[in-house]
Amino acid sequence: MTKNQVIGVNGSLPWKNLTQDKNHFINLTRNKVLIVGRKTFALEDPSLSHIRHARACIVVSRTMNQEDLISLRNANNSTNIETKVLLTRSFDEAVELANAEKHKRMIKSETDEHNVVNETLDCWVAGGEAIYRDALHHSDAVEVQLTHVDMMIDTNQFREVAYFPVGDMNSDAWESSSCRDGELCEFKVWRKKLPPDFADTESGG
Repeated sequence: MTKNQVIGVNGSLPWKNLTQDKNHFINLTRNKVLIVGRKTFALEDPSLSHIRHARACIVVSRTMNQEDLISLRNANNSTNIETKVLLTRSFDEAVELANAEKHKRMIKSETDEHNVVNETLDCWVAGGEAIYRDALHHSDAVEVQLTHVDMMIDTNQFREVAYFPVGDMNSDAWESSSCRDGELCEFKVWRKKLPPDFADTESGG
């Protein structure tokens, strides 16, 4: 997000050619399940190259149907992306579908002793604003990787502006974990606080 919390303008990212952030996103989510909204899927990068590194991409939309999804993919897919793309109506449904994808992978791993699968769900949310808000309040959310870009956006010149819902990162629920400097940006990590009872158990109290 920018200094004034902007993450999107008119369906696109507000910054251009921020290679370090793009590489950070790809390395973080490679071969993982991505959950995105319709605009993030279809407008942010019409070539769909922003999802090609993922194992699966789950699109949350109340208006799209499966035929729309197929048409968008076929029309925009100039890079021959093989990533599985699925459609759901709500964020909760997307998480259930991501869990189902994990289960399928675990079953497959039982026949391949070299394919070890972590039983926890390694799934990432990649926007937009409403999807981020749902994710921050979801009981299974554990980590936020938030890039702070050193720029301000004049929001008056854009028809549509999306923000990262910083106000939903309640200090009672989230705490800063780490921060490192990048070029024109900072990479910050926030972790979900453990419930007091669980924290006491972990520490032997």
